Amino acid sequence: REGGQGGERVKRGGFEEGRWAEACDKPAARPVDGPKGLFQTGVILCLSQGAVTCPIFLLSPDGPYHSASFSGTLARVNIGNIVLQIANADITKETADVIVNSTSSSPPTFGVSYSLSKAAQFSFDRDLRNANLSNGNIIATKGGMLKCKVIMHVCGMDDLDVIRRVVKNVIHECNKRHFESVAIPAIGTGSGILNPGAVAEAMIDTVTSVIPNCPRPSLRMIRIVILDTHVFQSFTAALYHRGGQVADVDSLNGTAKEFSGSYESGEEVLPAVINVFGRERASVQDALSRLKRMRDENFQELSSVIPYPKRMPADIMDRLLQLGAQHGVRVTVDRERVRARGETVKAEAALTSASQLLEEAVQREWSELFSRVRWAYDHAGKQIYFEPGANFEIEQCHKNKTHETVVRSAGFLFCINLDHKEATVSEANQVLKIERLESNSSI
Repeated sequence: REGGQGGERVKRGGFEEGRWAEACDKPAARPVDGPKGLFQTGVILCLSQGAVTCPIFLLSPDGPYHSASFSGTLARVNIGNIVLQIANADITKETADVIVNSTSSSPPTFGVSYSLSKAAQFSFDRDLRNANLSNGNIIATKGGMLKCKVIMHVCGMDDLDVIRRVVKNVIHECNKRHFESVAIPAIGTGSGILNPGAVAEAMIDTVTSVIPNCPRPSLRMIRIVILDTHVFQSFTAALYHRGGQVADVDSLNGTAKEFSGSYESGEEVLPAVINVFGRERASVQDALSRLKRMRDENFQELSSVIPYPKRMPADIMDRLLQLGAQHGVRVTVDRERVRARGETVKAEAALTSASQLLEEAVQREWSELFSRVRWAYDHAGKQIYFEPGANFEIEQCHKNKTHETVVRSAGFLFCINLDHKEATVSEANQVLKIERLESNSSI
């Protein structure tokens, strides 16, 4: 590169070590220009050995990078540098540069438009009386008492194609006016007649297709705000489906979650391309080897190895997802395990906390079943209950129509045969009769 602080030129086929050493030894990393903008988000890292200096360019991924997370009333996906959120909230209480009002040609008497007009403490009727809101057009007015700079008024016309144009035009208008955040309602799902799932797909697909094609976007946050829980669930399911994860709508809210995908939270771990430039091949290979060792020593993905609940309590799920932000790592929860990805020390701390939460969830699951169903064995004419953990395993075997299982209870190993309703005590080679008791019988 010609010019630049500390490095006047780079010879084709090699570097001038002294000048590059001076450039790279600066304590503060700085952005670097490069062909076709590839280095616009890069930083220089320097590995020095004697008089030889290898500058290393760390590049953010070229193109949109997606990662999804869910936490009860909020779902989100990252698309490049822009965050798309689906929030179960009241749009009249939002704080954003722009709040979008979905309206029609007549004065509003209910729905989002009426609520926004009331919260803004002025009528939209005069501003919109002669406005042309067809074909995705936008009319901007003052924000009034709302916590926004402007209100953008749109009309979906109960047409999915028009809704797509509306969302596209809102994004372009926000970037044109250098706004950084926008709150949008679920257009056409209130007073409109459109199916929430179809609207969700139209709006989310438009956002994910428009954002990568914005040359220099000012927009950093797009937030689709939905008060109705059913509509919110439809949008959340669509978001996870678009992110490569399919979420069961009925499981997104409630006392427990059946896993049909994975849920992520915390620090995003962005992939990077590392190019090491040097005069000697051996120096480059040595630098790459040291980088790999540094990564392996300081960055890991760890997984839980303790028993896992069949159904995850919603409060435990929320607390698991909060571990990502608490420890500064990426936490992923799926149907089989919890994973923590990031700096080794932080990942270990997050996984320790996750293990404690999983143990709490398992114990709670055992206790809940133990209060409804208990398996017992007869010993010397006395009925003895299996311990909660063993009781849970036997009940799962009964539920799945599995004939045999092995459990440990009261320090003994029992070989269970459900066909004969018998338990063989391995240590004593003794066969005991077992029975299943429900809470409405003789427990």
